[in-house]
Amino acid sequence: MATGDSTFTPSYVSLDGKVLQFDAFTKEDVPEIPAEGYRVRQFNICYFLVDDSIRIGEVKQENSGIAQVCMYMPVQHDDLDAPKSQRFIRR
Repeated sequence: MATGDSTFTPSYVSLDGKVLQFDAFTKEDVPEIPAEGYRVRQFNICYFLVDDSIRIGEVKQENSGIAQVCMYMPVQHDDLDAPKSQRFIRR
């Protein structure tokens, strides 16, 4: 290995642009419209590996008349010394 060459790569470089993506849904009751019964709302959950942040976005449905949700939750790393079972995601 030549002088100055290194195989070390910082985690923020190796994880940049890498995202875990999940599909999710919820079923909510619709008491106002008995014929409908329930409504299914679909979401995409993205977990960004580089900074442990999470984005939850609702899949858009044309002419649904429902306000659609998009949340971004950055994670603060104040409590990294705490055991994993006692760590919390703060918004």
